[in-house]
Amino acid sequence: MDLIKESRKSNKNLTSEIAEARVLAAYGDPGILEDYDFDTLSTFLICYIESIDRIPMRSDQGIGNKIVVVARPKSLWITAGQNTGNVTTQTRIDAAGNVSVGSAIDGFSIAGIPPINEPYQLGEKIKIRKLSQPYTFPNPLPFFSSSVPGIPNGVFNYGPWYNQGISSSYIQNTPNAIYYATEKPIDQVAGNTYAFYINKFHYENFIINYNSIYNPQNVAGLISIFAGNGLPNGNQAIYSIKGGYLFGNGNIYSSNYYSINYEDINEGNKQRISESSCNPLIVTTPDSFPSPSTRQVGNISYNPSYQNIVIQ
Repeated sequence: MDLIKESRKSNKNLTSEIAEARVLAAYGDPGILEDYDFDTLSTFLICYIESIDRIPMRSDQGIGNKIVVVARPKSLWITAGQNTGNVTTQTRIDAAGNVSVGSAIDGFSIAGIPPINEPYQLGEKIKIRKLSQPYTFPNPLPFFSSSVPGIPNGVFNYGPWYNQGISSSYIQNTPNAIYYATEKPIDQVAGNTYAFYINKFHYENFIINYNSIYNPQNVAGLISIFAGNGLPNGNQAIYSIKGGYLFGNGNIYSSNYYSINYEDINEGNKQRISESSCNPLIVTTPDSFPSPSTRQVGNISYNPSYQNIVIQ
């Protein structure tokens, strides 16, 4: 790959008000698929600003760099009703006021919230806009605080639905990789307040999955970098320039992110589309209604009766 060309492309993206980015983590529709943290998880994405052909270095961490936390459109957010402490009675509400009650995993007793028509996918390209006023920790809510926290209960990972990319041989054959790749990218800071992060396998699952589909010739080289074995051509600069590979030398976690500086402009018009099951089902058209096989003409019998009016 042409590293100079990719570097210029990335720098141009980073200085623009609108940038192209790929979904790195927090994809899907967790607002209606998770029992814990679903309100916070429904509000954000973790993205990698194009070009993704650049390996993230330690200096790429922080506000305005390659890895960014992105606000989802508010129309897709899910809020929690009062925390009941029991997933079977917990209420959640979407932006249109639809309500679901119960467990997302075991089945809602009331399932009024429709899913996102096109939920976010791992590696999906979206366009993001830099916010004029970033969301910063610990306010405003609900980005940094969940009303239905899962971390105090030991629920650190997404449910089984969060499985994109993890079937690759690299993830399957690396110890603990599946666990890390499915972690919720929120870190408990204090009480029910969270900051954001990514780990080694969030990123490596994302980039291996993408290249397995679009650039399979790159996969062996990427795995060599991730394993700390250097590049096939013997170039070791990846481990020294700009602080070295972000997750090199046994480093598992990124620094925490305490602000959201971008929002998805929703170019694809993702939305929750309500459907009504009360609409009548039309199975025929008016001109196909049955008509008599024969028509018979007959006399009309008209035999009125009268009441005499007596005048005195």
